[in-house]
Amino acid sequence: MATVVIESDTATPAIRRIAVNASGRRAHAAMAAAVAEQIRRHLVAKDRVPNQLGGRRTHFYAAAAQATHWLASERVGEVSISQDGIRQRLLGGTIRPIHARALTVPVHPLGHGRRAAEFGAELRLVPLDGGRDGHTSGLLVLGSGADAPVIYVLRAQVEQEADPSVLPTDEEMLREATSALGEIVMVGT
Repeated sequence: MATVVIESDTATPAIRRIAVNASGRRAHAAMAAAVAEQIRRHLVAKDRVPNQLGGRRTHFYAAAAQATHWLASERVGEVSISQDGIRQRLLGGTIRPIHARALTVPVHPLGHGRRAAEFGAELRLVPLDGGRDGHTSGLLVLGSGADAPVIYVLRAQVEQEADPSVLPTDEEMLREATSALGEIVMVGT
């Protein structure tokens, strides 16, 4: 499992001065803890949205919320999400198969959240010659006959669009950190 660290330092110089004045580690811990909790809430809310295919839920975002952690030192507070795939969803990019010849991209609710191997011999391969973009090698259909539904499209690669909504906005996280820091300053150090 990979740990994803997304660095974004949007703190103003005034906030940095207050952080130093409010005892470094304590201030950074308060800010990191508040932002981590905000990210957890955000991911849990995203997890409540049904998947586009209407298939089996994988609860990817709930798992990401549980894998969100923070740590702090005298000089920095960090929030990390140790969830495979979270960076890919946030930043997008090309996805290629690692231990197979093709990706099985679900296109039917029965395929969402399931591996093709779970269907056993029920799936039948319909080979294709590359499709419009040259990356489609076939279809996996359930059963036989002309009316067999397509469950997966076999692709050599897919391009995933970046999704900035995976995390709260930088402005929202800055407000959360500033609020936590304000509480530390108001209570005193």
